[in-house]
Amino acid sequence: MRRWRRSSARCAKKCRICCAWSAMPSPPTRREAILARSSLAPDPTTIRIELGRESVAFCRAREELARLWRRARLDPALALKRRLWAELLKLVHGREIEGDDLWLQHSYLVIVAKCIALALIRMPEDDPRRLLSGEALAAAGINGAVESDFFDWVTADEAGIALARRIMAHVRRFRLAEVESDVLKILYESLVDRDERHGLGEYYTPDWLAAKVVRHAVDRPLEQRVLDPACGSGAFLFHAVRNFLREADESGMAPARRAKAVCNHVAGIDIHPVAVIIARVTYLLALAPALAAREGGLSIPVSLGDAMQPSIGAFMAGRELTLGAPPPCGWAHVLVGNPPWVAFRHMSADLQKRFKDMARGEGVYVGGKLATQNDLCALFTARAATLYLRPAGRIAFVLPMAVLTRGQFAPLRSGSFHAAKIQWDEAWTMDESVQPLFPVPACVLFGRRCAIAKAPPDRLRAYSGSLPLRDASEEVADARLTVRENAPALDVANFVGGSVYRAHFFNGATLFPRMLCLVEREGLRLGADASALVVVSRRNAQEKQPWKDLADVENKVEAEFLRPVLLGESILPFRLFQTFAGVIPVTQTGELLDAEGAANRGYAGLHGWMRKAETLWRDNQTAAHSFLQQIDYYGKLASQFPVAPLRVVYAKAGNRPAAMMVKDAAAVVDHKLYWSAVARESEALYLCAILNSETARARIEAFQSRGRFGARDFDKVMFNLPIPRFDGKDRLHLALAGTAARAEEIAAGVVLPEGVKFQRARALIRAGLTEAGVAEKIDALVARLLDGG
Repeated sequence: MRRWRRSSARCAKKCRICCAWSAMPSPPTRREAILARSSLAPDPTTIRIELGRESVAFCRAREELARLWRRARLDPALALKRRLWAELLKLVHGREIEGDDLWLQHSYLVIVAKCIALALIRMPEDDPRRLLSGEALAAAGINGAVESDFFDWVTADEAGIALARRIMAHVRRFRLAEVESDVLKILYESLVDRDERHGLGEYYTPDWLAAKVVRHAVDRPLEQRVLDPACGSGAFLFHAVRNFLREADESGMAPARRAKAVCNHVAGIDIHPVAVIIARVTYLLALAPALAAREGGLSIPVSLGDAMQPSIGAFMAGRELTLGAPPPCGWAHVLVGNPPWVAFRHMSADLQKRFKDMARGEGVYVGGKLATQNDLCALFTARAATLYLRPAGRIAFVLPMAVLTRGQFAPLRSGSFHAAKIQWDEAWTMDESVQPLFPVPACVLFGRRCAIAKAPPDRLRAYSGSLPLRDASEEVADARLTVRENAPALDVANFVGGSVYRAHFFNGATLFPRMLCLVEREGLRLGADASALVVVSRRNAQEKQPWKDLADVENKVEAEFLRPVLLGESILPFRLFQTFAGVIPVTQTGELLDAEGAANRGYAGLHGWMRKAETLWRDNQTAAHSFLQQIDYYGKLASQFPVAPLRVVYAKAGNRPAAMMVKDAAAVVDHKLYWSAVARESEALYLCAILNSETARARIEAFQSRGRFGARDFDKVMFNLPIPRFDGKDRLHLALAGTAARAEEIAAGVVLPEGVKFQRARALIRAGLTEAGVAEKIDALVARLLDGG
């Protein structure tokens, strides 16, 4: 679809949409009346084209909203609305996330959603004030779908009223009674910033999957009360409502009773204020088949709140947004939905503290080296089951596939929580081929609240295959996806046992943020101390906020604290690619120095650098610990000192393994690598042969976590294999070491083009090893070793 980049006045040919949005006057003109009578299909593609981020409607509305806000922000009452909106987003995210762009995106999105609600019931209302406040729908006996909120600031200006009328006229062109899916999530995903949604762990479920989950979990729709405690834009609510209405039609329930009855059986909760507004309108769209025949009023049961604890209720009492009454404890016969996926390391400091306390209370917290891998979805699942699910009630949640295999989810898999027990009785998986879907492979876990907990079964339903678009219908999904029933369960990753080498390899130091750790050497300055170099922050295109916008740190640093650093991209199979310079505030004896410690020991240069780094960290970090604690997280920096003269390092992640022998007694290893000190080169070569082999990779693939492009993380899963300790008298071990030595020679002779990226460099090395026949020989030897030969 062509994107219009010019205003309608300058279009090369007349465009009816552009004309409709070129300063349409109020009351409606003849052209607007014609457009209002025109007809558009309410499918996801058309919704996105007509109303999404790339649409003419949004571009024009965004410009007009910006002009309106420049005037409105001077009004104290309207400025208060924006401030309350910003405070609520900060409460939801645990950090500042607001900005004018987001404020205007939310305003547009809410206006469109409310116009859709009004257009659905075909009300001739033309007063945007009554529309945005909810008065028009309330007069029709529909409460809770549209209410006054932050975003009715637009109607304080006549130009804003005219804009709302234009949006209303545009929305009325859709045949909304024909909606068959959660079309509003298309707008939400298009218009709400991706980083904002990622921060909340929001990954919206496509309708084909939501429909299947609801039908499978809710087998008695007219009897079971269904709750989605993290409803987002309302996909699961939509299909739960339609599921109820289909059953009501088949059972002969009186049409006049259906709308009110379903509102007593299907409910939702969400923590995000805009998502709640969208979900309420989605719910109304789902009710469309029952609205015309309804008798009496009805109230849309979607409430604003934190399903895990009532923190938002206290904050919002009496302010702008109506919370709605959340269902009482033990209300639901069925819980469905897609809880937030947020790893502990990505949570704000406040959420991390709350998470630890609550996860320990529910019995799902995992400590030790897996602590940073804890995920909010595990806590949310346990907490929702505890609070809302009735005894013998059913739960069906969409979760990351890692839930079925990774150690951090072991308590969730057990089903044994402190206040509830779940028998997990069924699982579906969607592997990396099922795209577009989520950023990582997913699963659906089905269970029931019982007196005795039970882990997932050893057989599951496995989906594979690609889809033409993310918003594919269920019919398209059925045609394009392969379903394998009774597939074997995935192997659970082991974190103990296996090879003796498991305990001898360690993760490198968390040298982040990079700009405070890695440096470019500026060289000696005239008159400066020759034992110190002036260095400046090393920058790269992958930096994240807030670090990417901060100014460089520059200072002289004593030479003994400037060390080579090995990152993930530093190593190739059997060969060093490049090292990076870093400020490493550790003495030769392993003593870590902060700014004060450096000053006390007379290291003026290191003191200057650390003082600047600590200030930036303190002003911009989200974690509670100090900068020195950050780079020595879990002691992973201090444990490298004194630096061993001979080590084996391998990459933590990647599609193919990369390992090499390191003889540099000064280099520090970053957390993207694992390392082990070894006593002899023959043992180092033996390990490099195994860790670089395709045979070993293929055998541990089932244990790896998976991303969009397949298995990705190695961590220590290589040591699930029975790799024996090196024996200098064993011929097979010596043969592996000797072949690895030959591999080193070949790798060193591969010519790498100037400026080549490390991924391409690794591929060139592997090609050279394959061409020489060495890769095949190593694979055969590793197979013999692992098979006990």
